[in-house]
Amino acid sequence: MLAVECYKRSAENGNIQALYDKQMTNNSPLFTHSYHSDLYIRYNLGLAYENGKGGMPQDDRKALEYYEMVAEKGDVNAQFKVGYFYDQERGGIRDRRKAAEW
Repeated sequence: MLAVECYKRSAENGNIQALYDKQMTNNSPLFTHSYHSDLYIRYNLGLAYENGKGGMPQDDRKALEYYEMVAEKGDVNAQFKVGYFYDQERGGIRDRRKAAEW
C-alpha cells in the first residue's frame, strides 16, 4: 500500500509518470484499470514528454513512442501527432512516407 500512496502523492503534485504508474498498480483503490484510461494516460504521457511538463523532461523520442502506442489503437489525435512528428523530424526521424500514412 505504501507504493500506492507514493504514486498518489507524486501524481497530485503533477508527476504524470506517477499517475500512469498508479493507474497500473493492480491494488490501487484510486483507479480501475481499463483500456480507455490506459490510452488516455499514454497519450498524456506523450504530451508531457513533447512539452516537458508534469515533471517530465522534454523528449521528442519518448513522446513519439507514446503517441505511436496510442495511434496504433486508432486514436485520431495520436495519429495526427505521429504524422506531424515524422513530417517535422521531431524525435530525430524524418520520414515523409510514414507521415503520409498516419
